[in-house]
Amino acid sequence: MQSTAETVAEYLAGLPQDRRQAIERVRRTILDHLPQGYQEAMNWGMISYQIPLDRYPDTYNGQPLMYAALASQKNYMAVYLSGIYSSEEARQKFEAAYKATGKRYDVGKSCVRFKKLDDLPLDLIGDTIASMEVEEFIALTEAARAGAKGSGPDMNILIPVLALVLAGAVVARPAGAQDQPDMVADSVVYQGNFRSVAGHEAGGGYQVLLRDGRWVVRMMESFTSEKVPDGHVYLSNHAESLGRDAYHVNRLVRRNGEQEYVLPEDIEPTAFEFLLVWCVRFDVGVAAGTLES
Repeated sequence: MQSTAETVAEYLAGLPQDRRQAIERVRRTILDHLPQGYQEAMNWGMISYQIPLDRYPDTYNGQPLMYAALASQKNYMAVYLSGIYSSEEARQKFEAAYKATGKRYDVGKSCVRFKKLDDLPLDLIGDTIASMEVEEFIALTEAARAGAKGSGPDMNILIPVLALVLAGAVVARPAGAQDQPDMVADSVVYQGNFRSVAGHEAGGGYQVLLRDGRWVVRMMESFTSEKVPDGHVYLSNHAESLGRDAYHVNRLVRRNGEQEYVLPEDIEPTAFEFLLVWCVRFDVGVAAGTLES
């Protein structure tokens, strides 16, 4: 659930004792390794480590460019790290180094999740935080922006990653969107195209985005699904099955075209791997989209 705390001290004071002790220890590791030029602040309901606007003002949503973040979610704690997705090689190295520690490996598309401090390899987290200077992060952001406009071979990695840490400069606005100065603009975290499942005809685009601090699932205008009885939308960690951990988003409003579903505050799409359209009556998938771009 998103915190309304205005300062880091207030955020920490509002946590249960066990969560507070764990978050404080991880915070100390981050601060001890944070390169010069990043600033600690409260943003997006999390403790964020970001580039101040007076250093880099050219962001999509007018918010500081976020490099990393630390949060206590409903069912877990999380460290958001951009460095592990700066390239596929970096991601693989991080995964290998993490697993070599013998710690519980729970890394999603956007964050490192942990339920207790012992699950987290603090030395590796510190090294990862220290690995990218401000100038390098800005350069990656600007390369990702260029990729969003159609250039660059690695943008499938860079765009989702920098978006994951809510760096608004990374992701291009949806077609036709206008500036809205009195509210926070949509920040697209995942986007892609559905693929058909189990021989059904389905396709078109989807997005998972943040709007005013709330997660929203959006089917794009291009979305289409064949007529099936009792169609529903789910978040799942499996492409062709629901699994016990699947979350029911809503009954599918219509088979074609743009539609949106606002998620409850305690549901984190970052904990899931797939967005599904599912026929409940026959318990079979219709369409699946990967939550990565």
